[in-house]
Amino acid sequence: MRAFKWHSGQVRALLVLSWYLLKSQLRTTSTVLLGFLFPLIFIAVFSFVGGEPRKLRFGMEEEDAATASSVFVVELRTVRELELVSLPRAELDMLLRAGRLDGIVHFVPAPATAGGLVQLSYSSASPQSAAISRLVVDTLVQKANLRLTGVTAPLLGFQATALEAQPFRYVDFALPGQLGFSLLTLAVSGMALSLAVQKKTLVLKRMFATPLWNPLILLSQALSRLAIVMLNTTLLLSCGVLVFHFHLSDGATTFLRMLALSMFGLVAFLGFGLLIASRARSTESVAPLANLFTIPQLLLAGTFFSTDQLPGWLQPIAHHLPLTYFNVAMRKLVMEGASLTDISGPLLGMTAWSVASYVLASRSFRWTP
Repeated sequence: MRAFKWHSGQVRALLVLSWYLLKSQLRTTSTVLLGFLFPLIFIAVFSFVGGEPRKLRFGMEEEDAATASSVFVVELRTVRELELVSLPRAELDMLLRAGRLDGIVHFVPAPATAGGLVQLSYSSASPQSAAISRLVVDTLVQKANLRLTGVTAPLLGFQATALEAQPFRYVDFALPGQLGFSLLTLAVSGMALSLAVQKKTLVLKRMFATPLWNPLILLSQALSRLAIVMLNTTLLLSCGVLVFHFHLSDGATTFLRMLALSMFGLVAFLGFGLLIASRARSTESVAPLANLFTIPQLLLAGTFFSTDQLPGWLQPIAHHLPLTYFNVAMRKLVMEGASLTDISGPLLGMTAWSVASYVLASRSFRWTP
């Protein structure tokens, strides 16, 4: 490798090469689709998920719903977070099995008394919904019992206090993950495919023969992608805030911190793009190798759902993936208002992966096919 001689010509050549590479990438359909349009579509879909909390839906037979004199039915109707569906029993059973009801309540009155038996049917396919339904019905039965026994001042009281907090919507979780998705595909798949094509067409070999210092050729690739990442991040965040009401905990400060983290993430992930480009023997083999690296991370790194939902044996692996570190750091900035020093752990994890990728890439990178 030629020794580096610093002068203005090297800098000018670096900037010119970066500019032409940037224009070339912006004209590529995959750059626009993978980097901006696909993440924007996902964000738009996720913006409709997790808005207002879902009400519990209980089914009640039409005969029971008409029994307004029942103390339990009166208590049931006072719960604002609960929706009652009155239909024939056969139709209620079908809705419950299809997961469209949380439970079916049936009241069997006792002869010559104001009481009776409250029966709850729930689906075994949804343990969480079943547990909530049982808790709600049991609480209402206890309240109804207190009324029937004339207890107006129970020995034990209950007080609940709501803490002021920013309402959580799924888009607040999903948008940082989509930034990671965009960053990973541009840095890994985009970088590897671009270098593979330049090798095949001998463009990289011709640039290698120029007086430009060799590492600056690769640096120009990084600078052109850095510009695209900054543009994509700015556009996605702007659309998220203005169109989908994405919440930034500290406003413009969080916005700038997210841009800084995106720049750091690009530098960390580009090493994997170089490594894949150095290992690929042809342009046709780039996509399978890149997908082998990116797709498992898109599924396991908390891009679309929390890693806590993964099986216990898989979580230790998922928690230490490069994209997981990025997603965790980005969500801490967004949801907790963390500073860059507060995310030093994920940054160190990304750095370790980055160093390993650059070391491996430097030992196997070639300028010709």
